Amino acid sequence: MQSSYSFLKIVLLLVVTFCLTFQVNAQSTGFAPEGAEWHYTLRIPFSSDQVYMRIYTDGDTLIDDKECTILRKEKLPSCYGGKPTEYIYEEDSVVYFYDFNFNKFQILYDYTKTTGEFWNVQLPFDTMQVYIDSVDVVEINGVLLRIQYAKYQFTEGPFIGVWFENQIYERIGNTNYLFIYPEEDYFTCDLPYSEGLRCYSDPEFGLYETGEASSCDYTPITTIENHDIIQSFPNPAKDFLYLDINSNDCLSQPTSINLYNALGGLILQNIKTQCGLNAIKVNNLSPGIYYLQCNQNGQIVFSQKVVIE
Repeated sequence: MQSSYSFLKIVLLLVVTFCLTFQVNAQSTGFAPEGAEWHYTLRIPFSSDQVYMRIYTDGDTLIDDKECTILRKEKLPSCYGGKPTEYIYEEDSVVYFYDFNFNKFQILYDYTKTTGEFWNVQLPFDTMQVYIDSVDVVEINGVLLRIQYAKYQFTEGPFIGVWFENQIYERIGNTNYLFIYPEEDYFTCDLPYSEGLRCYSDPEFGLYETGEASSCDYTPITTIENHDIIQSFPNPAKDFLYLDINSNDCLSQPTSINLYNALGGLILQNIKTQCGLNAIKVNNLSPGIYYLQCNQNGQIVFSQKVVIE
């Protein structure tokens, strides 16, 4: 009797797994349907200023005999956000975009890829490999969506070995920004960058809010005050980054520290600090551009671009 019960449990588990897999695959098409919108936060470096960015579908057109969806961008990140207008199409769960630098289609997302697989994106100065570290499934608005935990890494040229990580959702795309297309000055760029997805919506799927902001399309702009309460050095940093926090201000308002990569991905969160001199270990981070952000009582009081060697 016990063996029969165990067998039924195994059969039930296999059936549920098959159904989940089938549902995920069945829903993997339909990227960027009519009426789809993405909203992101755009961060202004060296300040606490934020604005919002919107991407939306705007009809379709034919390119190389492919029926493409037109995507318009209202504002975009500098140095890696692509063009103000993009042309994409999906085929067999692979999303392609038209690259005018090479006059051909390239892969934007390949939802068929699983752990250990990758695709390449040709850049004018390098090749960017999108490697899938792992995959998962999440339910949003009653729909099962696959998540790809991706590592974007440069495989040749001056930035070989440099990488950053992002999450790619079915239907929604990269949660940092829909298009990741670095330019040659990407690692020295100190212009506005994306802090991530606020929300996504389309008529069939409905609204998905990430919780990154209280509203899809509005962010109050605040100004940093008391620039002298924190000092950071050295810059560039190699082994340690030091923060000197003014003791009087520190005692009255505890300071929390976050470190972001150049694409706005959170690398270190809520770093513990004390009044006076603090040392942050950075020798385990990949060389590149980072943004240091210091918060007190939920307000950004200090931000600075930091180069890690």
